[in-house]
Amino acid sequence: MSNHTPGPWNIEPDDERGGWFIRYYAETVAYVPPSANTDARLIAAAPDLLAALQEVVGHLWSIEDVSGHDWDGTKDLARAAIAKAKGITQSV
Repeated sequence: MSNHTPGPWNIEPDDERGGWFIRYYAETVAYVPPSANTDARLIAAAPDLLAALQEVVGHLWSIEDVSGHDWDGTKDLARAAIAKAKGITQSV
């Protein structure tokens, strides 16, 4: 598996076509066409979201059931999202 382009990613408008460039410094990571402009911020935030989720997952393993919440399902969802972002196939 190859690593993704590190963050932070920035959004720059494409004044010619109306879309957005998602960039890591001068490198274009992705291009978001005008038809998907609402996705540009989410795409640009992806590396930050992944890093935050990985940190949260680390903390979830140390949480005992202090609030009556079943954390196992939350942990499974978080691990699945991280695996998807990293291109890791998980067995069910």
